Amino acid sequence: MAASPCPVCGTVNRPGARFCGRCKTALTNAPQSPPAPPNQPPKPAAPPAQTQATPPPTPPAQPTQPVAPPTPPTPQTLCPNCGKPNRAAAKRCAHCGKPMATMQVPPPAPMPRPIAPQPVPQAPAQPAPMPPAPKRGNAAVMPIVLLICLIVALCASLSGIFVVENNQPTATATLDLASGAPTATFTPPPSPTAAPIAANTPTATPNPPFPVVSMKITSDGRFGLMTTIGDPNNPKDDNKPLTFRPEKSTDLPNGSTNNTRISIDGKTPLYGGKDGTFIQPPKLTDSDSRMSAVWQFEKIVITQTVDVVLSASTHRLDTFKITYTAENRDTLTHTVGARLMIDTLIGSNDGVPFVVPGRTGLITTPLDLRAGEIPNFVQVYENADLANPGVTLQLTLTGGDATPPDRFVIAPWCNENAGWDFFAEEGGMANHTLHQCGDLGKGAKDDKLDSAVGIFFDPKLLRAGETREWTTFYGLGAVKKETAASALSLAKPPDRVRVGEEFWIVALVQNPQAGQKVKLSLPPELQLTQNPVEQTITPGAPLTQVSWRVRAVGIGNAVTLVVELTPGAQKESVPISVVAPPTPTLAPTPKPCATSITKPTCP
Repeated sequence: MAASPCPVCGTVNRPGARFCGRCKTALTNAPQSPPAPPNQPPKPAAPPAQTQATPPPTPPAQPTQPVAPPTPPTPQTLCPNCGKPNRAAAKRCAHCGKPMATMQVPPPAPMPRPIAPQPVPQAPAQPAPMPPAPKRGNAAVMPIVLLICLIVALCASLSGIFVVENNQPTATATLDLASGAPTATFTPPPSPTAAPIAANTPTATPNPPFPVVSMKITSDGRFGLMTTIGDPNNPKDDNKPLTFRPEKSTDLPNGSTNNTRISIDGKTPLYGGKDGTFIQPPKLTDSDSRMSAVWQFEKIVITQTVDVVLSASTHRLDTFKITYTAENRDTLTHTVGARLMIDTLIGSNDGVPFVVPGRTGLITTPLDLRAGEIPNFVQVYENADLANPGVTLQLTLTGGDATPPDRFVIAPWCNENAGWDFFAEEGGMANHTLHQCGDLGKGAKDDKLDSAVGIFFDPKLLRAGETREWTTFYGLGAVKKETAASALSLAKPPDRVRVGEEFWIVALVQNPQAGQKVKLSLPPELQLTQNPVEQTITPGAPLTQVSWRVRAVGIGNAVTLVVELTPGAQKESVPISVVAPPTPTLAPTPKPCATSITKPTCP
């Protein structure tokens, strides 16, 4: 049969073709194909004959690299006449020959060869082709690139954390005994404009830059304290004991006449005694500036540390920070407290006079103070002569990092193993002196003055798993005096206090005279809370004191208070910085305890 040329485009088609292989125009003189046998699918139409206008397709090369993803199927359009699918670019239906009147899309551009990794060229009016398959090189590099990006992002993130760490809340995990799961305690960051500074931890550089005090310890954890060079400007306080040592001895005091008792459910064992066990025996550093010990009584573990720290009033490393930490390792709640007794031999004086703010004159008799009566500090002088004071000792009891005690006593010393309430054991306030063992010691073989101080932290509930800490400070103090001839001096207060804290200003007057008065002038950041601004001095003693209780009410840097003695217009002034109070820690709300068969009681 002869070939059939297309009447429209002139393409020569195979013999018997019904439609033009190029433009799909019906070939009217073509014979009809015989019908397909029943129950058999029609045979597919033969592919169009190839001409010079349509180059033959190049067979795909065998891939030597990963095969690209398959090309999506060519979009199809349904014939508006017979409803059968056709190519999107068909001008006439391949099934019924009717024109696809709505389609005016030019024929698609030839597809790229599979081996060629170049993008498919596109005509201006053609739909955008699918992106080519990625190269093998790209596939191998991508994981490395992603890994590098992740490392860079991680480093940047960590850098950001380190930069802003100080401005973020601190999370502390605590054990929830009811559920056994840790819960977080968040401590908000301090204000960047007024960061709280501990009143007893000033930022000044120590002068000299090394400790001027040292300590010795015993095998049961008692500690003795003394100076090395003390105040560099006062040669008379060099190598002086701050706690008892035998008279005329040059040995270092080891604290054998001091003791600490722990109160646990009414029992009051000696710390380090044979009733308990050392988990960590007492240990002293080579520089004699720090000791630590861990001792256990029943299910309560007590850690004791004594450190030389910087004083807020002297700016020297001359103060001992004494800390006890109690940990309840039981499953039950206990009542736990602590009491320190320190044998206060200062220099060569075993019956030293005390300056207690809020009291008149110097204290040389027993004293028992509770909670609100306890001042923030007490000073002790080796000699009651400010022209020759010898050693000046200071106990810091409240303010800053100190734990306010529930009781403070000045009492006669009698026994190195004295009981919990040694004040009452020696007669308490019935005594009129600080003789060794109280007034009953008068006329005894060792008839002498012998004082001690007691610092009490009352027993309180300590639940299972909880800890409690008690801290007090014992070291050198300072007296501020403008000139050696001046009769007026100030017991130097701390350089820094926190807003809301109360503290005492103490004026010392040597050889007070009748008619003399002392007046206090305060800056707006400080407010008087106790005692008149101007006070009359009681004459008769070689040294007396006048004091005022003051509250910090506003933040200020180096605000100045002034004390004036009249007549004579002698003045003393001292700067004090008032800083913001610490931000309170947000503790988790405790969960209620529920009893059960396995837990019949609650802690």
